[in-house]
Parts: sequence; structure tokens; C-alpha cells
Amino acid sequence: MSNMGYCRFRNTLNDLQDCYRYIDDELSIEEMESRNKLIKLCLDIVSDIMRRNKMFEIECNECGNILNIKNIEKNQEGYYTIIIDHCTTCILERGK
Repeated sequence: MSNMGYCRFRNTLNDLQDCYRYIDDELSIEEMESRNKLIKLCLDIVSDIMRRNKMFEIECNECGNILNIKNIEKNQEGYYTIIIDHCTTCILERGK
């Protein structure tokens, strides 16, 4: 069943967060294949946004600072490399 347009992202966000909480659980073969397709789709979405906007911001999980993703590269095997500006606040805090 598809989501209604007025709450599509809110409902999908809740479902995606639920999947993320259980991403390392032992899964059936069918669920593992779906998990892998979901991860690939998430990377495709971020990569597409990067190409269109030339910049994408994410929030640091540790301190909440905004980080800039500099680039996302996809190699010949289809794997992604994400290049991020590191959160200097967290790096400095770890060094203390």
C-alpha cells in the first residue's frame, strides 16, 4: 500500500528508522536481499541529490554540528565511497 502524498515522507521516515534499528539482526535470505536493496536505494538517493545540488549536509551523530558531504563516488563494482568533512568539534574532543 502506498503512502498518501501529505504524509509520505513522515511515514517512510518512521519505517526507515525502524529498519535501521534492526539492520544487524539475523534475517531470512529474502529479508537480507531486501535490506541490501534498501541500502543501495538510500545510497542512490544521496548520490542523486549530490549530483543535483552539488552539496549535501548531514548532522553529526555525536554533537549535532552540520557536516558537508564533499563527494560520493561509485566504483566499477557499484560500491560507494562517501567523502565527508569531519566534525572538528568531535575530533578535538576525542584528542583531549
